[in-house]
Amino acid sequence: MAGLVPPEWKTYVNMGVAGLFGGLVAIPSITIQAWEQRLFYVITGVISAIYLSPVMTEHFGIGTSASGFLCGTFAGSVIAKSIELIKTIRLQDIILAILRRGK
Repeated sequence: MAGLVPPEWKTYVNMGVAGLFGGLVAIPSITIQAWEQRLFYVITGVISAIYLSPVMTEHFGIGTSASGFLCGTFAGSVIAKSIELIKTIRLQDIILAILRRGK
């Protein structure tokens, strides 16, 4: 029973849990209206921690849990601000300006 989980999975689970806590800690820093947005924020923190943590660990020389926490915290913030920016952009005005420039 002890050998069911491969050793490399434990590292991924550690990074994911660190990203989960990073995302949870960072939730109060942004304006989120619905629970779906909060869930999305935490999930993106976990996913980014799993994918970006090894790169940060190798580049900066910090532990995988610390880099997972940082990735979970900052990735959710970047994604939330990106979504907020997309909501505020008036795409119709941009497209019309591009089309008028071509005349």
